[in-house]
Amino acid sequence: MGKYPRMGARLVKKRYRCRAILLIGQGTFTLKGHFMDQTVVTEQMRLGLRRFAKAVMVVSARHDGVRYAMSVTACSEVSLNPPTMLVCVNQATSMHIPLAAGADFAINMLHSGQEQISRNCSGAKRGEERFSEGDWQEDDGTPFLADGQASFICSVVNRADHGTHSVFIGEVRAAYTAEIVDPLVYVDGRYLEPAHALDAEDSLDAEDRID
Repeated sequence: MGKYPRMGARLVKKRYRCRAILLIGQGTFTLKGHFMDQTVVTEQMRLGLRRFAKAVMVVSARHDGVRYAMSVTACSEVSLNPPTMLVCVNQATSMHIPLAAGADFAINMLHSGQEQISRNCSGAKRGEERFSEGDWQEDDGTPFLADGQASFICSVVNRADHGTHSVFIGEVRAAYTAEIVDPLVYVDGRYLEPAHALDAEDSLDAEDRID
């Protein structure tokens, strides 16, 4: 089976037969299949996502004269045409307030030396104190981290609520990138640095990347 272990047989015993509804276009299809108990799925999903190495992001915004910043993990690009990104925000957090009100926001990618900024925006500090470290500047009123790896300034164009979170889709109206490719990475509950920093010119051309 190679280097990957097989799924434990103990999980099979906790699976139940149920029906799943799949929506495709205008049609609705009912599929029969086996699904794990939800508590098992939640725990296995949590463990699986800990293995998902990602660049560390901080979302920032301004609303009614107040600046907000929060570290996020559920953040991704959506499209290059038009340039669009999304961020998932827990509805119980303070960051949900400005985004739900339609405020522009910035998705800031941290570089390897900015671990403390991530910790500050994860609860170590609150409110305006989260902006005490780093070169925070503004783009038409939206705060962004000028000395990070990259910053994407977005305007909210759509929103979808699901469970405890809201998904905010933002069209990118401005983007800034650093010359050196050296992001801060988070995996398995730990911060990591790339083995080697790269000059931006050494990166693959867009046509050579895997979409």
